[in-house]
Amino acid sequence: MDELIAFLHVRLDEDEQAARLASEVYGKSWWWNPSYGLVQGDQDDSEATSIFAVGEETVAEVWSEVGTHTARNDPDRILREIEAKREILALYEGAQLSAQVSEGTILAGGTRVRRGAHKAVVQVLALPYSDYQERWKP
Repeated sequence: MDELIAFLHVRLDEDEQAARLASEVYGKSWWWNPSYGLVQGDQDDSEATSIFAVGEETVAEVWSEVGTHTARNDPDRILREIEAKREILALYEGAQLSAQVSEGTILAGGTRVRRGAHKAVVQVLALPYSDYQERWKP
């Protein structure tokens, strides 16, 4: 399990680095506008600008199919997901550190020790990565 935890920490660091780089280049918040393409900035912001306009540098048909998906996975969302996954890892690591505490005990902050459940969740967190190892499967 230590290998899996280390693997997840490295992958989350890589995901964070990629999201921060995209954020620096194209801004943190993206949305899809069928008329203007992929747009950076808030939807109600008059200063929002097109990242890739339909028909500009890309093929309009491709962006019309993937634009909404791309916008839904903007750097802000990815960074929030990374933080949530790190919280899950911290819960698991905390439960492992409290091994002397019996299963089901409620810790400070209201966390209940559930080693088996936490382990399965951590194993599932690794599934999306292409270099996932079958031996980690829950």
